[in-house]
Amino acid sequence: MKALIKTNALRVDVDASPVYELLLQITAFTGFENLETYDVGSNWANSQRRRCSAHLLRAIDRLGGTFANLDQLMGIQALQPSPNVDGFIRRLEQLSDHELMLHATGFYAEIYPERIQTTIMAAASGSKKARLPAARALSGGVRERQDAVARLLATPAEDVKGLVLELISEWYERIFADDEPSARTLLAADAQAKRALVGTDPERLILIATGIKYGLTDRFGKVLLIPTLVMRPWVAVVNYKRLRIYAYPIVDDPTSVESARRGAVRVYQALANEARLGILKLLAADTLTLDELCSRLEQPAPVVRAHIAVLRAGRIVQINCEEPTTYQLRGDIVRAVTQPLEAYLNLSHSPS
Repeated sequence: MKALIKTNALRVDVDASPVYELLLQITAFTGFENLETYDVGSNWANSQRRRCSAHLLRAIDRLGGTFANLDQLMGIQALQPSPNVDGFIRRLEQLSDHELMLHATGFYAEIYPERIQTTIMAAASGSKKARLPAARALSGGVRERQDAVARLLATPAEDVKGLVLELISEWYERIFADDEPSARTLLAADAQAKRALVGTDPERLILIATGIKYGLTDRFGKVLLIPTLVMRPWVAVVNYKRLRIYAYPIVDDPTSVESARRGAVRVYQALANEARLGILKLLAADTLTLDELCSRLEQPAPVVRAHIAVLRAGRIVQINCEEPTTYQLRGDIVRAVTQPLEAYLNLSHSPS
């Protein structure tokens, strides 16, 4: 399933597995209020909610709701791949209660100083004294996340493990099992296409798949590229120990009128805004940080960040993962803008 590219500093794998897509579906669902910006839309989340049992929804809530860290379980699959979802569930069953609690808190998303590691591990083992400082460390300064993590740490580790296993098993049976055959085929085909690019250098492959210019070689010695359907058009980024995972949107079906229409709309909606055109004008002259864009546009960071997100979804702007993070126009900007319209027009007389 994997193709490996090696250099002295960075390794890049390409992998496709239904396990990743199942976990990404749950991740998308737990934050479903933002799904209007996803191809699947909020209707997808509402449809899945109707298929969920009340018990499953309570399990999601007890695991943190919007702040649940189910994407961290992708790291387990990445390091010890299971052939299918059943095998992955058996792998989770073999983990200790304490270890699964650490995953559920998002502990492995960061590299903490030893003192903080000790505090978090103590809290995961049931220490009430360590609970609040551990929640603070794990929350990244977000109060709502801190409250969610504190509630999770107050839950016995064996209960957390039971909730995780129950959630994944029931989501698979109620929701994902019917979609698995087609998802497996589409994801595998896209991964195979990316493997055809193994002659490129690792950072170039990451850029082609994600639109992100990689530059984080200090912490991460390995990058895993995973195709996804549910996250389109976004790239999901998961840090797990010293592994960085990019779940990148699969290429739209070039023979589908609906896919071509969706791609064209995404691009031209991104361009149909004066503020975003202003951002493109600035980036045409220079590579800029968010702060620099805010200063030149005289707009607050949340506003500019939202515009950048739309431009990235339209695959017009790329992000450079360096210190500091910068943004620039895609090198093939003209093709990025014209190709979606050409694709749609060429298919416009085909049945949709």
